[in-house]
Amino acid sequence: DEERALAKRAKRLQEEGGNCSTLYLLLRPFSVIFGVIFLLLSFFLVTSLGLTTLDRTLHHINCDYTCGFILSHKQIQNPLDAVLLYLSQFFPADYIVLSVIVLYFYFSTLTAVTDIGIRFFCLNMFKFRKGRTEPQGLMSAAIILMLSTLALNNSVITLAPTYATYGSQTTMINGTSRECSIDLSQNSSCVMTQLGIFVNSVELNVGFFGLAYYGCTWIFVLSFLICIIIALARGKKSNVDYYSDDDEEEE
Repeated sequence: DEERALAKRAKRLQEEGGNCSTLYLLLRPFSVIFGVIFLLLSFFLVTSLGLTTLDRTLHHINCDYTCGFILSHKQIQNPLDAVLLYLSQFFPADYIVLSVIVLYFYFSTLTAVTDIGIRFFCLNMFKFRKGRTEPQGLMSAAIILMLSTLALNNSVITLAPTYATYGSQTTMINGTSRECSIDLSQNSSCVMTQLGIFVNSVELNVGFFGLAYYGCTWIFVLSFLICIIIALARGKKSNVDYYSDDDEEEE
């Protein structure tokens, strides 16, 4: 079985060929380094999500669950928000960092969909294989990616609430310079971004969506921590076992 799996792997590499396969082989020795970097980035982003969601729970505007716990004023420091606000002084450094984060979310979703496949609970519906993916599977993946892009609008507000809502704007309150926030915007010159207007308007006018997103954010953070623990406990599946499973599916 082991020889058969390795032979199958070698045959696939020969069939695929091309620059992408060559680049993959060149970067393969650095996979551990990339893995550690991406893991730390994931922890950084999930920490930012969790801190903002906790801040929304404790310091929301006076409408409770009916508007999805909209944050009135940031009181728990968010690391990503602080980084983007600092980098906004060095245009376009903040745009570059935000673009990298958005692309990281997008490609992480794409990788998860192609690796796990399309599933309905425990039922495996479509698998993604080069040249052998069903059209329905491709359509389902496209829909999932479009929905993830839509969800990313709300995620940016949660990842960096002050930066995404007011940027680096400040206002003078009793002779003191303060960051713009929702509770200060009515009596100041603060101008909310279009993204902030869109997301907050939806959550205020259709409270169900705000509440659903708030709950899903907590579920995502907890699921991430649980999955990390399970992955560390189970360890990585060997390539031999992986390609043996592929052979069984083809047969």
